[in-house]
Amino acid sequence: PDPRDPAVHYFKPGIHYIDPLALSDGDTVYVAGGAIVYAKTQDKELSEWDDMVFQQATFHANGAKRIRVSGRGIICGRDSLEKGRRHKLLEFTKCENVEVDGVILRESSGWSFALYDSDHARIDNVKIVGHYINNDGIDICSSRHVRVENCFCHNADDSFLIKAHDAPVNDVVFSNCIAWNDVATSFGIVCEVAHPITNVHFRDCVAVHSTYPCWIPEAGGVLA
Repeated sequence: PDPRDPAVHYFKPGIHYIDPLALSDGDTVYVAGGAIVYAKTQDKELSEWDDMVFQQATFHANGAKRIRVSGRGIICGRDSLEKGRRHKLLEFTKCENVEVDGVILRESSGWSFALYDSDHARIDNVKIVGHYINNDGIDICSSRHVRVENCFCHNADDSFLIKAHDAPVNDVVFSNCIAWNDVATSFGIVCEVAHPITNVHFRDCVAVHSTYPCWIPEAGGVLA
């Protein structure tokens, strides 16, 4: 994308510390190869849960349309993890036409990538590496018409999961994805399910490693 375009948030090679960035209709985030993006610690916490302090995701959107995150660089949560702050790296809520392509998500201090109550999303060639508890890979929550393709997750919690907190899930396909799980579930529908889930497919996916059980016996498995 053109770095001069006002709708493009362009991160060139190098290290970047940014405030959590809210995306609007038509916005593009481009993280170039050789770029590492960290979120600055925020003075105002988003919420607290079990003595854990959460702040907004590095890149997030609520109610936005036609948003894109792409590139070959890294979005990293290590700085937040070291400072005792929990946050996701990518989080999109009630959005339409979301595209995420190629980026590397590393060492999130919470779920790496969450999509909530959204329609029409394509997630392709995303690589996730993490080690912290609750470091989920890609969680598709209460969303419709989603394709997750050619992605890799190595983390310390669920990798490719469906959840239905607030609304039904319909028409979600995971294809050609690879999971390396230290704990919990590689592929499936396990917990945080309060609404109907239909037309979910896992195709040509591989779990190369899975350590089970999780902290409770019912919490995981290779396919659950």
